[in-house]
Parts: sequence; C-alpha cells; structure tokens
Amino acid sequence: MSILTVFWMVLKQIMKNWRLELILLFGVILAVAVSSCIPIYTEGVLQMVMMDRWKAGSSSSYPPGAIMISDEQWFDYHPLLSENQWRDQEEAFQQYLDLDKMLQESVPGIFNTELLHFSKTGRTNKEAVRPLDQGEEQRKRFLDICFLTGLEEKTDLVSGRWYTTGSIQDVEDIVEVVIDENAAYDMNLKLNNIYLFPLLGEKYEEDKFLQLKVVGIFRVNKEMYNSPVWIERPPFSSSFFVSEEVFNELIVRDDTRPYKYTWYWNMDYRPVRFHQLPRMIERFNRVSAKAANISSTVRFTQSSLAGLKPLVEQGKLLERLLLILSLPILGMIFYYTILAASLTIQKRSNEIALLRSRGAGLLQLLVTYLIEWGTIGFIAFVTGPYIGLIIARLMGASSGFLEFVNRDYIPVIIPPDTYFYALLTIAAAVLSCLVLVIPAAGESIVSYKQKVARENRKPVWQRYYIDFILLIFSIYGYRELSKEIASIQSGATAGSQLMLDPLLFIIPVLFIATAGLLSLRIIPLIIRLVSILTDTLPEVVLSVSLRQFFRNSTQYLPLIFFIIMTVSLGIYSSSIARTLNQNFIDSIMYKNGAELVISEKWTFEASSYGAEGQMLESAATVYEPPFYIHKELPGVRAAARVMTKKGSVSIGSSIRRNGTMMAIDPVDFARVTWFRDDLAEDHLYSYLNLLISAEQAALINREFYEGARLELGDWITFGVGRKDIDFC
Repeated sequence: MSILTVFWMVLKQIMKNWRLELILLFGVILAVAVSSCIPIYTEGVLQMVMMDRWKAGSSSSYPPGAIMISDEQWFDYHPLLSENQWRDQEEAFQQYLDLDKMLQESVPGIFNTELLHFSKTGRTNKEAVRPLDQGEEQRKRFLDICFLTGLEEKTDLVSGRWYTTGSIQDVEDIVEVVIDENAAYDMNLKLNNIYLFPLLGEKYEEDKFLQLKVVGIFRVNKEMYNSPVWIERPPFSSSFFVSEEVFNELIVRDDTRPYKYTWYWNMDYRPVRFHQLPRMIERFNRVSAKAANISSTVRFTQSSLAGLKPLVEQGKLLERLLLILSLPILGMIFYYTILAASLTIQKRSNEIALLRSRGAGLLQLLVTYLIEWGTIGFIAFVTGPYIGLIIARLMGASSGFLEFVNRDYIPVIIPPDTYFYALLTIAAAVLSCLVLVIPAAGESIVSYKQKVARENRKPVWQRYYIDFILLIFSIYGYRELSKEIASIQSGATAGSQLMLDPLLFIIPVLFIATAGLLSLRIIPLIIRLVSILTDTLPEVVLSVSLRQFFRNSTQYLPLIFFIIMTVSLGIYSSSIARTLNQNFIDSIMYKNGAELVISEKWTFEASSYGAEGQMLESAATVYEPPFYIHKELPGVRAAARVMTKKGSVSIGSSIRRNGTMMAIDPVDFARVTWFRDDLAEDHLYSYLNLLISAEQAALINREFYEGARLELGDWITFGVGRKDIDFC
C-alpha cells in the first residue's frame, strides 16, 4: 500500500465516521486541556508570589531588576600589620579591567530583558584634605576622589564648568574636580580653589599631595533625585568628582590609596516569568562564580534573585500536588477516550477483519490508525493548551469548588512545559487507543463472526475477578493510610509528607473504582428483579426495556461504569477541594491565633554603672500604653494582651532547654483566640479554666512533658534575664 493510498483511506474513514471522530477529538482535547492546566496554573500563581516577594525585597531606589556589585580591593588591606601587603597597582588595575569586561558582558544576560540604566563608580578612601590657600579655613575635611558615569545627565551645573579629561603627567599637575553643592556647603569648599589630597609615600619621605581644583559645583536634578539611577543616594557631601579616565590614571600610581569599584544595573523585571526564574538564578550563580575567580573581594551588595530560590522548590511541590489531584480527572477522560475509540473500532471491526483476510498486515493497520488518531492529536495539541488557559483563569477566580470571587484573574500564559505535558497526554491517549486495534486486527472473518455470536459473554474483569483483587488492594491501602494518619497524630511524621503522598489521593479513587465494578455485578440482578415485578403491570414497554437491558447488560456496563465514576469522582473532588481549602485557612488562623495581631514595644532596658565604669544592674524602664484604646477601636469586638518572652526552662537545678513563655489574660484570651476543637483532647476553655483556678499554673506541650518525665503538680522554673519564675 502506498502512503497516498493510506492517507486517502484515513480521510475517507474520518469523513465516514465523523460523529465518532468528533467525540474522540473532544475527549483528547479535554485531556490535553486538563494536563496543560497544571503548568499554566502553577506559572500564574507563582508569578504573583514572585512579583510580591520581589517588590517586598526592593525599594524605590533599588527596584526588583537592580543588581549592584562592588569590588573592594582595600577590604583585606592592613598597612599597620604589613607594609608590603598591598599588591602591585598595575596588577590590581588589570584585575579591575578583567572584572569590568566580564560583568558588562554577562550581567545584562541574567535577566535577558531591556537594560533601563547602567552606571559604575570608583572611589578612593576618604583622606584629610586641606586647602592650598593658607588664608582659607584650615579645619579637617575628609573626602574621597571618585568618578560616576552619567553624572552630567543626572545633575545640573550651579556654577563653574565640568572637568576636563586631560592626562596627569606629574605629581604637581592640577586635577580638575566638581563637587555637589551640599559638599560645598558642608565642607566649606570654594569654587576655583585648590585643595591638597594626601598621597601615599615611603617612611621618612616628605609628604606628597595631589592638587585638586574645584572647577564646578552641581546640583542633582529634581526629576532624577528619586529615580532608580543612583549607585549611592545623593547628596554627595564628601566626594570630589573626576572623569573616569583621570581616575584610572590616578589609581595605577604607586602613591594612591586602595580603592573600590561599584557597578549598578537596573533591568526591566516586568517581562520576567516564573518559568524563567531557575535559569536566571543559574546565570546569576555562574556570574558570581566567574567574578569570584577574578577577584576574591567581589560583593553582590544588591540583588533579590538569591531570595527567590526557595520559590523554585515551592513551584515543584505545587506542580506535583496539582498533578496528583488531576490524575483521577485525567483517568476519567482517558476512559472516555478509550470508550469512544472502542466504539470506532467496533463499528469498523468487519472492515478490519476483511482487510486482514485480504493480506493487510498488523503494522499497516496500526499505521493507518496512528495517522488517523495522530491527526486528532495534532488538533488537540494546537487547541488544548488554550482551553487549559481558560480553565486556569477560572481556577484563579475561585476560592473553592464552584465558589467564585470578585478578583482579578491570575497572570497566566502558556509556558514551555505546557507543550511537554500536552505531548505526554496525546501520546498516552493515542497509545491507549492503539492497544484496542491489536485484538481487532487479530480477527479473521470467521473469528469475528464467532465473536459477534458470543457478544453477551462476561467482560474480562468479571471472568478473572479483577474487581475483588482491586478490593484487596484498596483495603490494604486504606490500612496503610490509617497508619500514616495515626503516625501524624502522634507527632512522628510531618503532615506535609502525607499531603504530597500519592496514596492519599489514589487509594480513595481506587476504592471508588472497585465499588463501581462490584456494583456492576449487582445491577443486572437488580434489573432482573425489577423486571419480574413489572411483569404484572399492564404496560409492556417498561417490562420489555428491562428484559432487554438484562439480556444485553454487557453492552451497557462500560457506560454505566463511566457514569458511576464521573459522579463519584465529582463528589470526591469537591470534597477534597473544600477540605484542602479549609485546612489552609485553618493553618493560617492557627499560626496567627487571631484575626489581627499587633506587636508593641514599650519596654526599654537601661544599664546602670558604678564609679569605676562597672555595670551594676540592667534596669528595665516600662512605658505601657493603656490597653483600653485597642478595645475601643471601631470594629473591634474583643482584644486580649499577650506577652511572649524567651528564656530557659529548668527543673530543679538542671536546665533542660530554651523555651518561650506566653502570658495571657484567660478571659480576654478566650474571647479572641482561634482554636479548632479537634486539635486537643479537651476544649480550649477547659485548659483556660485550669489557669484561672491556680495563679501559678502553666500549660506545657506534651513533647516536653513526656521528655522531662514530669507529672501533674511538678514545679518548673522559667528564667528571664536574671529573674526566675516558678510555675506548677
């Protein structure tokens, strides 16, 4: 058979059975949409979290896209310990050039977005500067020499002119500098005056100075003052500014002090998506490693990327949880797809048997169906992710199962992983359908007619009691889950481990499927019993219909099982969604303890000293504001004071461990706090009544109680500072 003949046959079969093909296409598209929804929803939710954390760790001066790197070559410089510790200036300058080239080539590629601003600065240490004119005020002024790229665009000249970029040939050469108007005011620096900046010299050598002439005074542009374009925030009250070329000439000389360079990038962070974050962090780490290989004193002083690394792991956990929750739904969609494919094959079984009798091979038949269902898969691959996008938006607009709220949609897109999920789903669906072709292709005309004659034969799962085998596995899985739940209640296992355990979701689904299969054994008998009862009725339509169903029950069992599973899984999914949502809410409530928690600091510790400077005692001055103010605020129904203190817990003379004491007013606390009834053996009020009945009573957790082998009525001591408090 030529390839064109095969394609022509496939096209004719699709046109001939277009209704069944449309049903099959609907199932595959739905499966792709559900599987695509997993990475789409994960991307959208974590995109919001990423942006919130990014903005929380940044400021208006240093936005989320800011990266600041400094090379502090003076960091380990201790001239008092070693005169020859500082390395050759030429070597240090070459290191800077290598580092500068690498950073300017690599850092913009970390975000791989538009570069909004770049600048760099270099500076010397601050030195005591004095004026050349002896008639000028001779007070000490500590300033440094620095350059800042783009200074002319960010500032306006108040007086004078900008510096020139002339070369410095001799120590007596005058270097032109500009200063901030704040430096002119604070340091009393005069325009056109010359100031002497001390240079490094040998022992017993006459002091040498660099002559700096103030040729201009600038003011920071008001529009640029609060914009994120500054490596260091203005004003610059202690700096002489020179050109970058002049600074480089100064710094390679042997008579200059150690120095520091700083680079600053501000990149557009808004186009960044969550799925790009792992590679961004990887590129950031690679740049960090390269910089550390060039210079050991490099510091990444501003970057919020490192703080987003835990978010990548959270994304993997969320994606895994969504996949586990989607498995039952995907299973039902696959079952629906297989049902539709089986109807297609059943309708064309006579044709398949005829082709086999005329010499068509199994591979040829498989290729034919592969082309046919591959075409369906291609259509699903193109359209399914966009339907998944709509589903993800609806999920983002809901607070629970079929509970929609009035809020913005999550910022969803179709990430690259979506198409990987779609390909896996299509491959699984097509392979599942192709498996059905193999038994049909093995039939000849004679065997096919014999099979039709035995159509009422029991299905395989009933003949081999597969439903009872699944029941055994379901009971075993239920017992294992019960053991894990008991382990969590005893504190031996973390609840988060069970949350991500696939058995927690698979075992109930398996039990539902087993119950559905077992019910299919009983349903024909029930139908037979009802038909016997209806035989006495004068109407024959109902009786004939029931008899027809009983005699050909195997034809209806797959559809009945599909309906049973759909309804059961719908109820199960809604129940588990509500349970998870309620548990998340309860976890937040339990963590905070109340709807609103306000912390006030009104205790100040002050130390008193003796005549010889020895500390005598640390006294605490307390300024406690009146508490009734909080109770009388509009909308406040109840409020309670809670004091927490960290200290040491001891029994007798032995200190057991560090602990935290929480002091409460039981009556007010009972009105405010949130506590679920099933979190303890008794109600919370019972424990609070015990505190009221005994002034020195204390409640401790069970772990400490059992670990210390305490008994009710034993005394424990809580140490706070130098004071001990006894509790019973």
